[in-house]
Amino acid sequence: MPRTIALSLFALLISLVGPLSLVGPLGALGSLAPFAASRALAGEKTVKLAVSGMTCASCPYMVKSALKKVEGVREIDVSLEKKLAVVTFDDAKTDVAALTEATLAAGFPSEPIADEQGGQGTAATQ
Repeated sequence: MPRTIALSLFALLISLVGPLSLVGPLGALGSLAPFAASRALAGEKTVKLAVSGMTCASCPYMVKSALKKVEGVREIDVSLEKKLAVVTFDDAKTDVAALTEATLAAGFPSEPIADEQGGQGTAATQ
């Protein structure tokens, strides 16, 4: 019976503070590694989108408004001069296709562009 209570309390603690906050103090136990690994796979990503059709000062606002409606989007920076949107999002909740669909629905076709290292336009941020 005491073991059941201890496990219930441990489960409650994890639900309240999150598994990653316990990895530091309890890391030697190794019991939280599966939780930390699954959370690490679903992380924050940043993509650069080349946005066509932006011609006036209100266009970046419209692009940003469309991207804000996508669940999982955390940060958006839109540049009229560069015809570029930089979007940070939770890849467990959305993907690049949903972002490009959102801009297209607002009347601004977009596509991911390669980063400076020649990647595919997304990079994990940690």
